[in-house]
Amino acid sequence: MTALSARKSSDSNTPGTPRAGELHLWLCRRAARAGSDAFLRDVLSNYTETAPDQLRITRGTHGKPALAWPLLPLDFNLSGSGDWLAMAVSDGAPVGVDIQYCDPGRDVMPLARRFFREREVAELQDCAPAQRSDRFYEYWTLKEAHIKAAGGSLGPELA
Repeated sequence: MTALSARKSSDSNTPGTPRAGELHLWLCRRAARAGSDAFLRDVLSNYTETAPDQLRITRGTHGKPALAWPLLPLDFNLSGSGDWLAMAVSDGAPVGVDIQYCDPGRDVMPLARRFFREREVAELQDCAPAQRSDRFYEYWTLKEAHIKAAGGSLGPELA
């Protein structure tokens, strides 16, 4: 999902458990919460009807969070960049989310050459300079979200 495809689908702050194939995406300004853990707990409390401080959160080998108590069929992932935090929640299907501050002045090609496939680098080189940065960040966020959904580690997986 990119910023252009995101839309608010409900006015409810108590969304209920996501249905099969449904993804709930939560966004908030970093300054609106005490930190990413507070945001994660506040969001999950909507689904669990449990006070945020009563939730038990565990972490996988590479840091992916999971709900240990109460036991519910939820999968979720968290990301933060710049002023924003994002969290995705699913019905238990593996989910990863990534949000990135996009610096249009950054030379993205050195990172692309290091971490992207040849055809992706070629596509970036073929982009008009004004679109290159946007396309790079689309690739990067998709890759990071995919790795996070699988519970992997960004460094080794991108290498």
